[in-house]
Amino acid sequence: MTIAAGQPIAPFFRFPFLADTKSMLGYTGTRNIGIFSIEVDALDYRNKHNPQAVHDQVMNQLAYQKKGILLFHDIQPSTAEALPMILRSLKAKGYRVVHFRPTGQATTVAEFDVMAQRQFDKKRVAHAANPLANRAVTWPMPAKSKSPAGASPSPGSFPGPPSSAPCARSPPWPC
Repeated sequence: MTIAAGQPIAPFFRFPFLADTKSMLGYTGTRNIGIFSIEVDALDYRNKHNPQAVHDQVMNQLAYQKKGILLFHDIQPSTAEALPMILRSLKAKGYRVVHFRPTGQATTVAEFDVMAQRQFDKKRVAHAANPLANRAVTWPMPAKSKSPAGASPSPGSFPGPPSSAPCARSPPWPC
């Protein structure tokens, strides 16, 4: 990840779609990676062109939760337009915006660093030959065992401790 970002990586992570499992939570815990969840979802992807609806959604949820981490999607136009209103409302109601700063950086996994470096090297060569080439970088994931279509991964298919690891989420989120 450091290669892709061009700078050290903070040891913070939010699972895409907030879809974590006990084994993934356990694994990230062994790597000293702080997991973030949310209490308030702006649902801004549903209100792409309605900043007032985004504002109202956030403030209504916050009135119920009283505090928490707010989730916004920075690609939504309504989010950019709603943020000034939201920030004014937060200030008026006495909320604070907190900036999390890491005390250290995440330690990368050497195996993945090597894979990423190979892909970046290939991309650099391709770019030299065609400067307007697509600049996105992707790389294949290690092979997984075959499972029937639609089947969920087995509990041992993710790295990390056995599924008996304690739940790292706090209520009201189930483990």
